[in-house]
Amino acid sequence: MASPLRAVVIGGSLGGLLTGIVLIHLGFAVTILERSEELHDAGAGIVLGGDLLEFLRTFDADQTNLAVESKGRVYLDRRGDLIPGSQEDRRQLMSSWDSLYFALRSNFDGGRRDGTRGPGHDLAEYKLGCVGQDITFDSETEEVTVTYSQAGSSHALATDLVVVADGASSSLRKKYVPNVKRTYAGYLGFRGLAKESELPEESRGLFDWFSFFHSGTNDGKGNTQVLTYLIPGEGGNLTPGERNLNWVWYENYRNSGAAITEGRNTMEEEDLGDMLTDKDAVVRATPKPFIQAISDTSPPLSTLVFSHARTIFCGDAVVGPRPHTAASTNQGALHALTLFYLLHDSAELASLQASSSPAERRTSFAALKELLREGWEKKAAQYARMLYASGKEMGDRSQFGTHPFSVDKPVEVRGKETSRPPHGRTLSGVAL
Repeated sequence: MASPLRAVVIGGSLGGLLTGIVLIHLGFAVTILERSEELHDAGAGIVLGGDLLEFLRTFDADQTNLAVESKGRVYLDRRGDLIPGSQEDRRQLMSSWDSLYFALRSNFDGGRRDGTRGPGHDLAEYKLGCVGQDITFDSETEEVTVTYSQAGSSHALATDLVVVADGASSSLRKKYVPNVKRTYAGYLGFRGLAKESELPEESRGLFDWFSFFHSGTNDGKGNTQVLTYLIPGEGGNLTPGERNLNWVWYENYRNSGAAITEGRNTMEEEDLGDMLTDKDAVVRATPKPFIQAISDTSPPLSTLVFSHARTIFCGDAVVGPRPHTAASTNQGALHALTLFYLLHDSAELASLQASSSPAERRTSFAALKELLREGWEKKAAQYARMLYASGKEMGDRSQFGTHPFSVDKPVEVRGKETSRPPHGRTLSGVAL
């Protein structure tokens, strides 16, 4: 029996795992290289979009329930009351990064949160502490080589296919797709998780909604957005009362270079709870809030298929959308599904798997390259452009424009100033 084709995926977060699982099902032996030494339960909220749900229905052998369902969206005034006419009956499914990560690991290499083995595959390998450095192609052997570092030493892996899935800050994208630029969008996101059980009892009946609060100045410079929604609790717990409330607070900061430092000082010196209100239950119940500089990654202007079709870019390495789209993970699922449906039972992949000489491989890869360019790359690039445009439109309207359910507030954009929003509350206890 011929040896399976080999694939190396650079990046072991959700996008890399989604593609890795698909490649296993296409008959590849897959090695994932993840730069982190250890992946902890990040817990950040994730909206399960249509492509991601289709992926889980198709490839999740466990079929584990990963989601909390919201009744819809609501927009709130300063008192936390529903703004008339703002309710949207738009049900959504929300999960957490760690719940989805371990579900994918279970289906890739069998790695589970509790240490038991899931329905993973023997052809799958997941390596931690490995930083992808370079990709080279040998036209004589028709092989591509991935160079990576681990524990201070340099290593090389010969392979047939490389997938770059190392996220929105992809170092390899900077090297191979230099026309893709990442720019600061002018505001920060303060984020955190609070245990449902530690939040005010009177507010809990409203947690079943995806809630928003918008406020702003007439010139759009001092706009603020707060949003909250429930996600699984520790260990993926979906029991009411044991879940987590995911909250995000967007505030404008002028200077990209100083934004993170000033935002972190706000959290550490002033205390983020004080920034919101001295009685803020959600922030007080959040042990480790963190901060994110919101940025735009321009959609790629050139090809996403490199090295004679030996290297492709997937997930946020293609474009890192603003979080308002709630579609980052869905993008990775779309890329993976498109790759599977394109190559499954394709004559091009079958020909490559049957190739036994460099000349045959060269011919097979040439055919595969055209297939990827027409059937995968165009769709991935189109989706990237849509995410970039919609994320920018939503974010700019929220932070610099006029939202239809905005509540005006006189506050200056943060720079050297230390202006604070007026006190109030939302349905989740976040001060507004």
